[in-house]
Amino acid sequence: MNMKNIKYFNTLLRIILIVGIAICIIAPAVILIEGKLISFKSDISAAYELVICELLIQLMVTIITLISVNKLRIATENFYRNQLFNNAISRSFKQIGYLIIIATLSYIILQFLAELYFNSKTAFGLNLSYLLNISATLFFFTLSTMVDKAKGIQQENDLTI
Repeated sequence: MNMKNIKYFNTLLRIILIVGIAICIIAPAVILIEGKLISFKSDISAAYELVICELLIQLMVTIITLISVNKLRIATENFYRNQLFNNAISRSFKQIGYLIIIATLSYIILQFLAELYFNSKTAFGLNLSYLLNISATLFFFTLSTMVDKAKGIQQENDLTI
């Protein structure tokens, strides 16, 4: 991957962050405004409460995902500066893996609790996105390990020269 592609990727990550932050700011405001309008008209139904709960769960997962996108942006900036074997890159990759785990588990647990509370049933199922999240987590942990090993090899080569 040449430097031009890394710069485009970094720009794309910045756009994703800006749009994501805007959504995280606008969505709660819309939920609050819509909730106040409905509460003036009538009682809030259980279905509307479920929708609000779902949106809040999605908002929390989106915030965690945006944090991981920011970590990836930091790593690509280090790549762009040719600091390939940097501790910051390794740490960012490891943190991205942990954030993906946290987001996935949070989503599964909160979705389970919302279903239990609103529908009084316990439905649990695995879908393809969970498997993709596990794969992404393993990928970022592997990248972190590779950067650490490459840094060790680079330091060993610097000592022999």
